Amino acid sequence: MERQQDKFTTCSFEPYEVRSKDGETTLKKWRAVFPYKDENGKWRKKSVTLKTTGRDKGRSKQVQKAIEAEAEALRVQLNREVRQAEIEALEAPKKQTLSTYLASYIEERAISVEPSTVDGYRHLANNVIGAFIGDMELRDMQPDVIARWMREALGEYSAASVRKAFVLLRAALRQACDRDLIPKDPTRGLKAPKQAAPVSNSLTEADRGAVLAYVNIKPTLPTSVAIRMALYTGMRRGEMCALRWKNVDLEALTLRVAESFGKASKKDVADSIVSPLCFSGFYLKEPKNKSSIRTVYFPEDLAKALRARKALMKAQCLEAGISFSENMYVLGDIKDYETTRGGNAARDYVPMHPHTLWVKWHSIAEDLELVGTEGKIPALHDLRHTFATTAIASGVDVKTVSSSMGHTDTAMTLNRYTSADPDAQRRAADKMGEVYGACLEETQSVAEILELGKTGTDE
Repeated sequence: MERQQDKFTTCSFEPYEVRSKDGETTLKKWRAVFPYKDENGKWRKKSVTLKTTGRDKGRSKQVQKAIEAEAEALRVQLNREVRQAEIEALEAPKKQTLSTYLASYIEERAISVEPSTVDGYRHLANNVIGAFIGDMELRDMQPDVIARWMREALGEYSAASVRKAFVLLRAALRQACDRDLIPKDPTRGLKAPKQAAPVSNSLTEADRGAVLAYVNIKPTLPTSVAIRMALYTGMRRGEMCALRWKNVDLEALTLRVAESFGKASKKDVADSIVSPLCFSGFYLKEPKNKSSIRTVYFPEDLAKALRARKALMKAQCLEAGISFSENMYVLGDIKDYETTRGGNAARDYVPMHPHTLWVKWHSIAEDLELVGTEGKIPALHDLRHTFATTAIASGVDVKTVSSSMGHTDTAMTLNRYTSADPDAQRRAADKMGEVYGACLEETQSVAEILELGKTGTDE
């Protein structure tokens, strides 16, 4: 290996005298001066007072030799300290804890991903990973350590969460390996936990009727409109809360999904390249992916509720003395208009908070004693599942359903958002009974003829 060049290569000497208060010389000393280049390439000097004192007299060079020897020893020592400091600087990142490294890794990724994605990364790093092995040093990461972490994490988190955490950890450790912070990737050869196929907890036919009857009581309430919208269009919570009137065509019965609310801290939003409306942990952004930016068709029943909602908002605006704007949010609250961050009557009308919608739905589901197809209280997102399940069970082709939901391909719709609807299963079973029953009737007469023919031959 090529020896690293010394930082301090030469030395010069400066004599100086120590004088008493009356000006008399009390001691003749020497200063060694070591020139060097700093990290920017500029020349600097480091001065060190030598222990050797005095001056040579006549032809004697004893003092000269002493200061040269002492200075050389100092030069060697200074270079040794520089090399040690460099080694420690290289080793320091390897000694950092896994949580510290993950935090810096996520900060680095934050400039190129959505704030909502950063928020998700931090949750995984701090809870699913950090709570178990976050205090361990980066250099101590070994395959058996990670394998043990996954087993322990699966005791507290779902396979889906641990799988996401493993993917994040693997990416971070591979980067650490690429940067020579660790000798090799400790996740190599390890597999993420197998994730069970997602099962939707859709509303049953009876519960769908109960929910629609409930929202018909006060159809213009933001929550009622949102529930009806979810059942009829399969829109996500963030998409519904971010829907503006300018993207709703009540004549063509279509709406344009062009915005959504993502979950993130205000700091992450402020530090990102976006500058949207942000409030209480959510911020305005583009939908989940390119396929999510879409036009959705809706039936007259939803159109009727939307027309009534729009008329109510216009009346509220008139009463409040402000102009109604197509830029206002369908699920917005006119009463809170004055609290809008930097908004005005033509711009940022306060929308319904996504978490508020979630809470209101959960309360409604409990009051109506709803039980989904999986035997659990349906979550708000299960209304999206219900849309897909009901549409496909009713004969709507999967491609159309997939497009309405904003999926990238139909396989996702089939695998994730359609469940075994008991009512549909019963209809399918009855249908199969009818088909095979018809087959049996057609062949019964043939069997009788064959039986008669066989009897005649025997006689």
